[in-house]
Amino acid sequence: MAVDFASKQRHRAGAGWGLRNAKLRMSRKLIFASGLLVCFGCNLDAALQEKISSAESDIKLNLVNHIREQVRLTPLDILARSMERYRVAHAVAQSLFRAYAEFLNILDDNRSRGALENLRAADSRIDPTFGRVREISKAFEDALDQVFFENSLLTPLTRKYGVF
Repeated sequence: MAVDFASKQRHRAGAGWGLRNAKLRMSRKLIFASGLLVCFGCNLDAALQEKISSAESDIKLNLVNHIREQVRLTPLDILARSMERYRVAHAVAQSLFRAYAEFLNILDDNRSRGALENLRAADSRIDPTFGRVREISKAFEDALDQVFFENSLLTPLTRKYGVF
């Protein structure tokens, strides 16, 4: 997944910086994390592994069908299923979804969303709405770190495939 944040900044002369930055911190991380979980799920799904190891001619078809089923889900659904499937600690899952819910509440509030839409990078350090986004995104990132780097099922895959 690639995001051309800098090009949009130049093109828009900094307008909308706050909202785009908030989305990078939250929505884009959610999309990336859910994509990793779909990919890692191919390795961790015992039934799929059985299908692809026993039917040489159907390996690609089985993988494609599995991935197609997964990407029909929303990123939040993928994340939710993964919390249960990979036995992520309840407190970590709560922190992850609480942070994302708070982010959605900010976007749903016209005043807060407007503040982010009008925020310039130079004012971000003193803006209370963006300060809240920073706090929420930190909690979200910390929870994602625990999911990918502290979980006995996901950590080996994160190290092998997710980190270069």
